[in-house]
Amino acid sequence: MAFKPSARKKTDSEYKEPDMLVIMNLMVCLIPLLLSCAEFVKMGTIEINLPTDSGGGGGNSSANTEKAKKLDLKVLITEAGFTIQSNIRGIEKGPVDNATIPVKPGAYDLNVLGSYKEHYPFEDLNAKLISMKKEIAGQGYTDETAVQITAGNNVPYQVLVRTMDKVKAKYDKNKEVEMILFPNISLGVTL
Repeated sequence: MAFKPSARKKTDSEYKEPDMLVIMNLMVCLIPLLLSCAEFVKMGTIEINLPTDSGGGGGNSSANTEKAKKLDLKVLITEAGFTIQSNIRGIEKGPVDNATIPVKPGAYDLNVLGSYKEHYPFEDLNAKLISMKKEIAGQGYTDETAVQITAGNNVPYQVLVRTMDKVKAKYDKNKEVEMILFPNISLGVTL
């Protein structure tokens, strides 16, 4: 009596392609989900310029600089506050440590985020620069959009960045630019 050939032998010899449809469906759903959940690097840039060289020169360059009116606005940030210097008013001295705009009394803690905001009078600095911008408008200064900011060694970096924001423009409640002040910022060095 002859035995019937088994079905197992027949199926083993046949080649079947793997079912990739399930895996492809998973990838089509998974990749957009992962991309939407991923947080990409958020980078902010502040455009600054190097200070201009004010020394030396030759030939006729001194004749050209005498004709050009320069504002030469400088803002110095120290632990005592902000000091403003320009060719119009010279160094403006204030009541506390000769700072034009002294810091508010009290100490700030660098470990507490944002505590410097109550200490440094950024709004007073912005108001002072707005009045200066209105005063010099239309007087022909060649550098009426330029300012040099110098920070002391103990001034936190966030204070420097916030000062740059307040020097560049006046913002309204919706953080829209209301008035452009001094957008060409260069950094100075304290010795």
